[in-house]
Amino acid sequence: MFFDLLLLSMKEDQNMNRTLAFIKRLLQLCFEAQSNFIVTCLILIGKVIIEKEEIRIMMKQKENVLGDDDEDPGHVLATFHV
Repeated sequence: MFFDLLLLSMKEDQNMNRTLAFIKRLLQLCFEAQSNFIVTCLILIGKVIIEKEEIRIMMKQKENVLGDDDEDPGHVLATFHV
């Protein structure tokens, strides 16, 4: 029920920055969550991306959609190598 309400509010929200902030926070929560929560979040995010054309356009432009300009993506990947 919580995810249904969240999906509806994210679909109807006209503020793109708020929608992207919700997506970013959900993805952050997925790092420490159980598998059923992760799958539900990914399905929810997928449905929002399908519904919101602006997000699809941003993803195709290869820009940093979530606004983390100071983070080095190579650094994140390097921390997971053994």
